Amino acid sequence: NTTVCTANAPKSQLTAFLLSFFVMPTGAANFYIGQIGLGGAQLALFLLSIIICYVSCCIAMCASICDEGGEAISGISCTCGTGLIYLLIGLIFLAWWIADLVIFANNQRTTGNGCPLTSDL
Repeated sequence: NTTVCTANAPKSQLTAFLLSFFVMPTGAANFYIGQIGLGGAQLALFLLSIIICYVSCCIAMCASICDEGGEAISGISCTCGTGLIYLLIGLIFLAWWIADLVIFANNQRTTGNGCPLTSDL
């Protein structure tokens, strides 16, 4: 394992931390260190959240169409549900972002091949 770690270009703890800090939802920090599964999960969740928010906005716009008397044509009110979806997605990203920052700040994540990050933070 030591031979593998010295043969590959070392990955910087500082770079991973900064990538996590600024572009966490894209999974860039995990892709950078070779943790493809974690990076892919972050990117997939990010793309899914965009799709969910887009669809919920469309539903909310459709639900807010009113008839001439000011009554909503659809009996479903999506504004509250839309806000809850945004809140839930935001809380998931916030928790994952804080966890990643703590993990990278304490240099507790290894590269994809098990090598430690170069400690430069």
